[in-house]
Amino acid sequence: MTPETTTLHFDLSHGHPNAEYKLRAGLKEYTLSKHTDQTHSLAVQAKPGLNAVPRELMSHFAADVVLPSDMPLLMLVTSPSQIAGSKLDTLMLAAIHVPSDARRKVLNRQYTAGKLRSVPVHLKLADTNFELAWRHRLLPRCRRLELGGEGSLRSHVHAR
Repeated sequence: MTPETTTLHFDLSHGHPNAEYKLRAGLKEYTLSKHTDQTHSLAVQAKPGLNAVPRELMSHFAADVVLPSDMPLLMLVTSPSQIAGSKLDTLMLAAIHVPSDARRKVLNRQYTAGKLRSVPVHLKLADTNFELAWRHRLLPRCRRLELGGEGSLRSHVHAR
């Protein structure tokens, strides 16, 4: 199958403003760029669904990320460790890529079966190639994400 090539957006406002971030997607590595007003504007023009995301929740992006279209993939965003002598980078975010066709098939099955009246907003955003990394920062109260029946994603949210 043909791989998916996309631009991914991240909220790394919890990290150091001058850190150099890397996206590790499978065996590939991408350098993240800091969003400017211009790159943010171009992203919103390319994917109008991004208008629903507050500007402050889109601090960085990785362009031309190649992702598999036939299987999930673990993605990690890291920065160089600030601990002297450390051999591992600091993990900033973790995400799981779920291929677009798989997301659409699950939504269609659920909608056809009457389990969905409309497509949930967070899944519409997922279809704009946001992935779980962004939702992790949007939903800070979310403690656990799990795969439910038919490959659906459920989050367990606890009030603070």
